[in-house]
Amino acid sequence: MKICVIGAGQCGFQVCDSLRRLGCSDEIFLLGSESSLPYQRPPLSKGFILGNLEQDRLLFRPSSFYSKNQIEVCMNTAVTNLNLAGNYIETEHGEQLLYDKLVLATGTKVNTLPELPASDKVFYLRSLKDSIRIKESIAKVNSLVIIGGGFIGLEVAAVARQLGKKVTLIERTGSLMSSSVPAEISRFYQNYHAEKKVELLLNFSISRIEKESQRFLISSSDGEEVSGDIVLVGVGVEPNIGLVKNTSLLCENGIIADGYGATNFENIFVAGDCSNFYNTYLKQHVRIESVQHAVDTAKVVAANIMKKQITYDSVPWFWSDQYNLKLQIAGLLTDYDSSATIGEMSESGFSTFYFKNHEHVATISVNKPSDHMYSRKLLEKGSNLNAEIVAAKKFNIKEFMRS
Repeated sequence: MKICVIGAGQCGFQVCDSLRRLGCSDEIFLLGSESSLPYQRPPLSKGFILGNLEQDRLLFRPSSFYSKNQIEVCMNTAVTNLNLAGNYIETEHGEQLLYDKLVLATGTKVNTLPELPASDKVFYLRSLKDSIRIKESIAKVNSLVIIGGGFIGLEVAAVARQLGKKVTLIERTGSLMSSSVPAEISRFYQNYHAEKKVELLLNFSISRIEKESQRFLISSSDGEEVSGDIVLVGVGVEPNIGLVKNTSLLCENGIIADGYGATNFENIFVAGDCSNFYNTYLKQHVRIESVQHAVDTAKVVAANIMKKQITYDSVPWFWSDQYNLKLQIAGLLTDYDSSATIGEMSESGFSTFYFKNHEHVATISVNKPSDHMYSRKLLEKGSNLNAEIVAAKKFNIKEFMRS
C-alpha cells in the first residue's frame, strides 16, 4: 500500500512518525512545497528572531530519521492537482503519484493586504524563510509597524522591543487578541505591552499606505498617521484548501472530517489546521490553529489508517509567549457566562476559570503552568469545578484534584 501525505509541517510530520511507531510497513511519501525538512513553527515569531534558537534546532528530526524509517520526503514539491477518481496526485514538476491512502495536512495560508506597496520591507510570517528575512531586517532597522494585534503581531512586537526597536502596532478593532481571549485578558496584555513602550493604536482603520523614501507612511480614516522602516502584517490566516476547491471533498471552514479524520471520500483523510474536525469531547466540529490540534488529529488519522478506530477527543489547548509572560489556554472559550480569577492579574501569575451554566469549560493561565496542566486534566475527566469553589478562600487546584 502507498500512503501519500500532502503538507510537510507539524501535522504531516506527525502522521508519518505515528504511522511508523504503530508498525506501518507500507510506502510513505511526505510532500512539501518548502526546501527545508519539517520544522517547528511556533519559535519563528519568538525565539528564532530573538536569536535564542539556531536554525538546525528547529527541525523535528534530521535527514537520517527519514531514511532510517523509509519515509520518502519530497521537498520543493508543491501538489497542483488531485484526481480523486484516479487515486493520484500531480505535482508542479509534472509528476503523477498514485496513492492508496491520502492525507491532507496543508495547514493554513496568511491573509494579505493587497493595498500594501510591493516591497522587500513588507513581511508576512508563515514560513522559516519568512522568519529568516524578518530576523535579518529587524537587525538593520530602528523601527517597525505591525499591522494586526493577534498572537503573531504581539509576539513579534515583544521580540522587537527586547531588541531595542521602536514598535508601533495598529489594530482595526478595539482590543488585542480579540478573537482568542476575553476582554479582561486582552486589557491585561494591552497594559503590559504599553508598559514595554509598544505604541498601541486600536480602532485604527487603514485608509492609505504609502512608501516615502525608505519608510512607510500609514494613515487612518480619521487622519492619524504612523511610520516605520519596515512593516509586518499579521491579520490572520485561513485554511489552505485551494487544492481541493474543484473537487467533491466537503468543505466548510476547512475540509470536513469526522471524528476519525475521514473525509467524504473513501481513503482520503485530513488533519491539522486545514481540517474542520469532529471532536467527540466537545461534541462539535472545530477548526483550531494550534500545535496541539495538529499533533492530536495527526495521531488519530495515523491510528485509523492502521484500523485502530480511535476518535479525536482531546481537550483543546494553546499557548503564546510574549516577553516573560506565558499565556496558556485549556478548553474552548467560545461560550461561557461566568468566570473566577485566582491571583492578582500581574506578571507574577494568575489563572482565570470560565464556566457555562456552572460547568467548567476553560482556563486561561498566565505564568501558572501547573494551573494549566491541572486544568487540562480536570477538563479531560469531566471537571466538577465551579465558580463558587474557585472563589472560596485559599482555593488550590492541586488540592481540589486530590479531594
